[in-house]
Amino acid sequence: MNFNNFDFYKKYPLMIPHVGVRYHSAKTRVLVLGESHYLPANSPAITPDDWYNGSEESLTKAEKEYIHTQGVISNHIQDKNWKGYNLFQNLGASFKKFEPYAQGNPFEQLAFYNYFLRPASHRISISQTKMDGQMAYDQFHQNIKILEPDLVIFSSVRASGSFQYNKKKRGDSDPSVKVDFVPHAGMAWWNRKTKRYEFEGDKKAHTGREKFELILGKYLK
Repeated sequence: MNFNNFDFYKKYPLMIPHVGVRYHSAKTRVLVLGESHYLPANSPAITPDDWYNGSEESLTKAEKEYIHTQGVISNHIQDKNWKGYNLFQNLGASFKKFEPYAQGNPFEQLAFYNYFLRPASHRISISQTKMDGQMAYDQFHQNIKILEPDLVIFSSVRASGSFQYNKKKRGDSDPSVKVDFVPHAGMAWWNRKTKRYEFEGDKKAHTGREKFELILGKYLK
């Protein structure tokens, strides 16, 4: 089984998750989930019906670049002005504090994709619909069958909340993999303390970065 077998990725192959070249050989396989891709500034918003019933063939060249998961990962390394630079730079800096990520590019050992499958309008959070939540939840379960992660970390409160809502609504049990969340690593809460980001019931205020590193410290082998 591979991602190309899934209906969504048949229509949007550019959105196939990034899987680092050393991901499957890592002692602890970590999947990081962002929130959503964005569309360029001059692109109109795309409705859920149009998006999920359409394909990337209808997109402009610029729009294709914006939803290309692997391309986004590559661009953050090369261009500090790239729209996702802070997200990946901050995640990478935290990973590099732990072996075996200290040397080289941490994303060579990680898997990454944006949880919501429909891109948001330029530089704003996605206005998620019921369909967005359901599609993202279903695709997550398909993806982890291939990725077989040991640890899943949402870098988005919005995406994590949607995941938990749909899990509860469907009456699903917790997945066998450890799942946790932190705020978007490119936003202010990454460096702002709040008890909302307590770690496993410790009742302490942490920044998003601190909680992220507590998670890594506990679960990385």
